[in-house]
Amino acid sequence: ATVKSCIDKNQKKYDFIVVGGGSAGAVIANRLSELKRMNVLLLEAGGKPPKLSQIPSLFFQLQNTAVDWSFSTVSQKHAFYGTIDQRSKWPRGKMLGGSSSINGLIYARGNKLDYDHWDKEGAKGWNWKNIFPYFLKLENSNLVQEDRDYHHKGGAFSVTSTEFKNPSDVAFNLAVQKLGYKFVDYNGENQTGVGLLQASIYKGRRESTYTAYLKPVKCRCNLKILTFATAEKVIFDKNKKAVAVIYTNDGNSFKAEADKEIILSAGAIKTPQLLILSGIGPKEHLNALNIKVISDLPVGRNLQDHISLFGPLFVKDENDSKFKVNVNDFIAEHFITGKSPLSELNYSMAFLNSKNSSSKEWPDIQIIKIYYPFTEYSVKLIQKNWGFSNKIMQTYIYPLIGKEVLIFLPILLRPKSRGKIKVKSKNSFEDPLIDPQYLSEREDVDLLIEAAEISYKIGTSQEFVKCGYKPAKTTLPNCNSFNYATKKYWECLVKTMTISLHHAVGTSKMGSRTNRHSVLDDELNVIGVSSLRVVDASIMPNITSANTNAVVIMIAEKASDLIKKSYI
Repeated sequence: ATVKSCIDKNQKKYDFIVVGGGSAGAVIANRLSELKRMNVLLLEAGGKPPKLSQIPSLFFQLQNTAVDWSFSTVSQKHAFYGTIDQRSKWPRGKMLGGSSSINGLIYARGNKLDYDHWDKEGAKGWNWKNIFPYFLKLENSNLVQEDRDYHHKGGAFSVTSTEFKNPSDVAFNLAVQKLGYKFVDYNGENQTGVGLLQASIYKGRRESTYTAYLKPVKCRCNLKILTFATAEKVIFDKNKKAVAVIYTNDGNSFKAEADKEIILSAGAIKTPQLLILSGIGPKEHLNALNIKVISDLPVGRNLQDHISLFGPLFVKDENDSKFKVNVNDFIAEHFITGKSPLSELNYSMAFLNSKNSSSKEWPDIQIIKIYYPFTEYSVKLIQKNWGFSNKIMQTYIYPLIGKEVLIFLPILLRPKSRGKIKVKSKNSFEDPLIDPQYLSEREDVDLLIEAAEISYKIGTSQEFVKCGYKPAKTTLPNCNSFNYATKKYWECLVKTMTISLHHAVGTSKMGSRTNRHSVLDDELNVIGVSSLRVVDASIMPNITSANTNAVVIMIAEKASDLIKKSYI
């Protein structure tokens, strides 16, 4: 299917081809088509986001549907003992807007030091001073409280603060401050502390890169958006210049040619797969697949993700009456009025320091508290989306049905463990092998134990006791032999109830051309070939110290300028 454009529908040659209309690709397509003399083709494997994706608090219902790639990792040795086959489910958006159309809507930039370290490690021009203007450029701030010098009104992408709607939000805020932390704008001067959640919401509806960047320009004459078009590989000429993309649409194979550049924005899983299928990757891996080596690069290595755990859990005996209303009534209200309880996110969030944190200004732990009444339906979603085994569900989760539950997610912001992605076969429709090697470094286990202990301290504070919450001491089968809330118990919880935050990055690492670990140079060109760039989460040398979607949009804004300067 093609979104309306006045480019000839049979046209086969373009100035730029962008592969993937997701969090980065939608931005690139918008910005490059600002050059009126240039024709841009955007290839997207999915279609338009469904109406349900507009409703902020229903994002969980989009997972494991047709708009989700529904990836899974290989069985994990050191974590995920509580899931079926010890695998982690990895949802990724398969639609325009990509994962910005399916994610949990948290808008977080990360830390200044994240970017300064990128620059120090060889990604020149990507320090905080250089990238901060792009965070400002993209943003349309509708925040209630903000560090004014750190925000901008009038950008493409709307950000809204979610106010404290629930007594547990107030309790969380006060409890964290009593630990010695400040109330902050975590996207402002200082990230460390607790503050109002900033979310990609505009007037009660999800803001994605589809709604912010593509929808407003879909009728541009020089932009062709081709949906349900899955890229299979990039073609190179004899001089190793990227000249075309082979893609499948409606079961047929097509070739689109690029006169100037091809930009891969297929995400941290599909981009490395595409590169490898095109002859760019580790030589031994390409040889094993019988693919001709175009450039021997460590594609698929350096895989990183934010790892967390499901718990500790806190419980109140009576349920919140507003959740006794039929969700379908809320959905109807939402589409009629643009507002309903589903417009709100039931999270609170803090960025904190471990005892061995290298800098108080560079938090290494994030804690998200989710208000989540357990109903038969909501509990089924937990199992479907996180893949917990029946045994775990029966003893740890099901006994809490009918109760008001707070789920604490202690998160490791800069894990030491590194994984890899490998391609199984030459078939681009076959999912790659994803092995994050979660918790393969002992340091990660210890830090996650500490994060769980801090979460427990917050949840058992007077602020939560006053609200009527107590620890949910349901049985965790693997951990029966340990006393509740001891270090051994937390270690067991960490390894059993492990979950991913779905922030995969790093598999096409940007850095210095002379560094053997780099796949891209600091202008995102693929090393060893010409006219091919990567712009998505896979470029990150190291994962940022917060949720990653805002970072990917910033990367795309900066990359657009890097590309444009060659052609203006």
